Amino acid sequence: MVWDAVHGERTHEERFMSVVPKADGGVLVLGKVYQSKKTRPHLIIAEFDKRGRTDWEKIHKIPYVHDVVKIAPDGDGYVALVNLAPPQERKKVWLGFFDGLGNIKSHKILKSKKHDLTAKDMQPKIDDAGWVISLTSSVMLDKKEGIEQKSASVIMIDRDGKEEASRSYILGKKTEISSLSVSKSGGEDGGYIATGWFENNNGKKIGWVLRLDPDLSIGWQKEFSRGVSANVVTSVISQSGAVYVGADVQATDSQVDGVWAASLDWGSGDILWQRYYMSDEGIHDYTIRDVDVNKDGLISLLMMARANRDAIKEAGDDVVNKMSGFGVHGDSNYAHLLTLTPRGIAIGGDAFYKGKDAFISQMLHNPMGQRVMVGTALIEPDLSLDGEVEETGVIPLNEAGEITLPDVELSDKTKQGLALLQKRINAQDLVQDDDHHADEEHDKESAESEKHDDGYVRKGWVVIGDMSDPYEDPCK
Repeated sequence: MVWDAVHGERTHEERFMSVVPKADGGVLVLGKVYQSKKTRPHLIIAEFDKRGRTDWEKIHKIPYVHDVVKIAPDGDGYVALVNLAPPQERKKVWLGFFDGLGNIKSHKILKSKKHDLTAKDMQPKIDDAGWVISLTSSVMLDKKEGIEQKSASVIMIDRDGKEEASRSYILGKKTEISSLSVSKSGGEDGGYIATGWFENNNGKKIGWVLRLDPDLSIGWQKEFSRGVSANVVTSVISQSGAVYVGADVQATDSQVDGVWAASLDWGSGDILWQRYYMSDEGIHDYTIRDVDVNKDGLISLLMMARANRDAIKEAGDDVVNKMSGFGVHGDSNYAHLLTLTPRGIAIGGDAFYKGKDAFISQMLHNPMGQRVMVGTALIEPDLSLDGEVEETGVIPLNEAGEITLPDVELSDKTKQGLALLQKRINAQDLVQDDDHHADEEHDKESAESEKHDDGYVRKGWVVIGDMSDPYEDPCK
């Protein structure tokens, strides 16, 4: 590890959610801060230098912040994607534009009149002249029966936040696109990879990967049924055009969950290789957090290992103590980072943890090839940093700048069919819980942190991992 840093005032709870590596070795982070347990979170944006020292930080009081999705470079500044959850209103999406010092220049609101709208990911357009954003539209069709419609869409906007195109993708009763990645190669090699899941007729969650053409039309789509349920959470496209994906899988023959990783052919979506990872000791659930590729083609696969309390009870103290001997508390959560060759062979691995508990939200490579990670750590108060933070006033939401997306209407016959399908699923008890995304994971983390009576607090955490050794494919 090159360096790591925790951040936050003594009385605040902070969660870093997204990061932009800087050319000089520093980082810019975006997250949310709880200034007290009784207040809604605000946005926090901060910059660290190459030694982990805070250059500046700002808190923006955006109303109704629920989840911070992403921040990305945008010219001389940045663009941020944030989900809002106003009480008694439909959920909506906030798209904020910042200057290089973290000041808000402008913002847009994405909303639907009839559906809750939630953003999942954002990537630059192929021509870098705007952004593509994956959205989930959801609405309860029958609250009494618990019948919910969930559909996926991708919207394309220019640099000013004006909509250029949008497409909806519906497969089954519930559909979601969790991530996007972009290939900026010309011709047939240009386009996007979208990953996620859909629910089939038996209520099973199936992993889903699509290749989208530059106009967002479907080039191909593949279904991946793995275990009891699967959600393809993340993807990356290498400079050579290789597609790598990572999925959360609920296992059929194990008490703990695992991660499925695969390489797919860009032209067809066929599997080139696949791997399955789970806890050797059988006491941690594995969930995928990110996958990225360095300039040598080496793959960094980041997974969270979350302590499974039921499995720990069955395993006994010997297994827990064995892990503690490796420096990781057997009943704690930690990040597991694997380094794979382009052929899927593991050639290295590291564990990252901090304080009493830790969680990683995002990982990217910086220009030096180092792995940059951000998240939260549960630490003692005297380890947190005190300091002056510049705060803005409450930022009014610009209703005049809203983009209202068209709603997807269902026929009466379709709604009747969904009602019958839901009754069948309820009878079979096959309905799976929603997928584990960063906001849901952090909600669990927050609930757990409130139970601690020993004064531990959650703080923003930045980790710079060592770069992988130079690699030359022996098969070339």
